Amino acid sequence: MRFMSLLAGITLAACTPENGPLMRPGDDCLRCHGGSSGGGAEHRATPWSFAGTVYADASAAANAGIEGVDIQVNDANGFAFTVHSNLVGNFYSAESVAFPMTVCVSRNGARPTCMEAAAPHGACNLCHAVPPLDGAEGRIFAP
Repeated sequence: MRFMSLLAGITLAACTPENGPLMRPGDDCLRCHGGSSGGGAEHRATPWSFAGTVYADASAAANAGIEGVDIQVNDANGFAFTVHSNLVGNFYSAESVAFPMTVCVSRNGARPTCMEAAAPHGACNLCHAVPPLDGAEGRIFAP
């Protein structure tokens, strides 16, 4: 019996993705990091208020995220701040924000590119995917 428990634990660990800030670029981050209540491994992840991945163009492959992009956020209450994309293009924050929020991206000091409509939620990669959903232009990009 003990052997079966050990085997089950090893099998589950082998199926668990690497944790950390470089994990799963392009996926819907808030699927696991949304802070939902309930059971399951997906609900033990650190909760973020918004998260996504930024690319050099709207049709980039999921693993082609870019580092060093500034993501400027202004929430519905006027709270403004900036986060930065990491090595694989991921960005995220646990700051409390009021939706909808306006979001702009800029890279290398270039003029920011902003979303035309305010973001209704923080699951950025949910809509900014290939293919895109809900009228998004594809992946979040900073040319």
